[in-house]
Amino acid sequence: MTAVRHIDPVPNPGSGVLVGRDGELAALRAGFETALSGRPTIILLMGEAGIGKTRLADEAALLARASGTRVLRGEADALSREPMELWRGVYRALGIQPVGDPSLPAEERRWEHLELLADALVSTAPAVVVIEDLHWADPIAIWVLEGALITGNGKSVMFQQVNDYSPPQWPDPAHPQQAHLDIIVEDLEAAHARAVELGATVLNGGGQRFRTFADPAGHPFDLTL
Repeated sequence: MTAVRHIDPVPNPGSGVLVGRDGELAALRAGFETALSGRPTIILLMGEAGIGKTRLADEAALLARASGTRVLRGEADALSREPMELWRGVYRALGIQPVGDPSLPAEERRWEHLELLADALVSTAPAVVVIEDLHWADPIAIWVLEGALITGNGKSVMFQQVNDYSPPQWPDPAHPQQAHLDIIVEDLEAAHARAVELGATVLNGGGQRFRTFADPAGHPFDLTL
């Protein structure tokens, strides 16, 4: 789930009490409930400078700690564009440090950063990561943030955006499929109908025990008994 909130300015009451943010606080609580149920959740706080985004992020941290959730914080620095500066505080809190060849360009080490951070966050879950001043972050840190991690039963699937993407055209070898998933289902006919409803295209092949489809991006996959 991704909740996007645009923050409007409210009068400063001159105390530690947060007022005029009932809608935003409700969205934060809903996001925490979703996250605690096991679904990775992103909540974006957006608005002009000086209208209280950091104060609302602090309140989010308090709500998380009250539920027994660990809070990790990172911040980009306008004066430092070092790779992964955004995540430096999170790395320190988790006690992790990349061990790859530091002489390699940051672009080549980004997968190490992503895998290391993802594994550490899964190990410390449940956790809330509060990151600030995203607009100052370096491209590698943004790439890591954009990496979506889905975990379950000890397995991970990672996704990334590919520029100039050329979709596969199975079974044409000039446009390789890149990956293929076999998904086990209990009811092949019901799963077939649901896949088509969600945008899958039926491909040639298949039989009584499996069906072959392409997802909306063109990747082939099988539903099988």
